[in-house]
Amino acid sequence: EYMETRNENMVCNHIHYGQDDKYVYTWMYCLTMIDDVVGGEGFSAPTRFEYDKLTKQVNGYKQPSDGTEYLPTLKALFPYEIYKYDDPDNEIVEKLLQNNMNESN
Repeated sequence: EYMETRNENMVCNHIHYGQDDKYVYTWMYCLTMIDDVVGGEGFSAPTRFEYDKLTKQVNGYKQPSDGTEYLPTLKALFPYEIYKYDDPDNEIVEKLLQNNMNESN
C-alpha cells in the first residue's frame, strides 16, 4: 500500500509495512518540490507514525538516528517483522520516485 503526503516544500510517498493500535510503520521517500515541480534533493527513511486509533489523527513521527545509533534506534522503533525490511530494494524506491514524477505532471 502507498500513501502520499505533501507540504509546500516536499512530496513524500510511504510504503505501508504494518500497523498496530498506536503506530503505523512505513518506509518514507521524499523529494523537494520547487514551484510545483518535484525533483532535486530528497531522502529515504523508515518512519513510525503515532496515531489516535479512534480519530485516525497523526500525533507525531519518529525515525532512526544516524550513524552508529541507526540500528539500535531502528530496533527500538519497529517490531522485528518490520525492521527486518530495513531498506526497500531499489525497484520499490524507483516506483515511488516514478509515482511522484507522474503526480507532478
